[in-house]
Amino acid sequence: MPPGGPPPKNKLPWIIGAILLVLVILVGAVLILAGGSDKSDDKPASTPGSPGASTSASQAPADSITYEITGSMKSSLSVGYMGDNDATVTATVSDLPWSVTISPAPSVASIFAISMDILGDDPDVTLKIKRGDTVLRECKIMDPCVTTT
Repeated sequence: MPPGGPPPKNKLPWIIGAILLVLVILVGAVLILAGGSDKSDDKPASTPGSPGASTSASQAPADSITYEITGSMKSSLSVGYMGDNDATVTATVSDLPWSVTISPAPSVASIFAISMDILGDDPDVTLKIKRGDTVLRECKIMDPCVTTT
C-alpha cells in the first residue's frame, strides 16, 4: 500500500451513470406528458411537407400545429418532432424553408434539429412551433423547443 493510504477511486463511471439516469428520467417524463392525451382520432399520419410547398399556417385546421424551420445550412438536418397521436416522427431535411402541419395537434408540441455536418459549424436556422399565424415557441438549433398545446 502506498504511503498516505489507498489511491482515490475513479468516480467517472458514477458521474456518467448519474447523467444517464437524469436523461432517462427526463425522457420518461416527456413520454408520460405526451402519452396523456385523451384525443382519439383515426386520421392517417401526417407526412413532412416539401420545401416551400406545404400549406400556410393560416390555412391549417384550427386544431393543428405547424412546425417550421427557416434559415441557411450547408448540409442536411436530422429533425425530430411530435406527430399526430403523440408519436415521435423523424425526418431528414435537405432544403429550407421546411414545414409540416400536424392535425390533430399533439398534447405536447416539440421539435429539435441536429446538423448532420459533424465537422462544420452549426447552421443558422430557426425552429418555430405555430398555431395558425401565432408563434407559440421559437428556438435556435440545439435549443429545447417544447410547448404544451
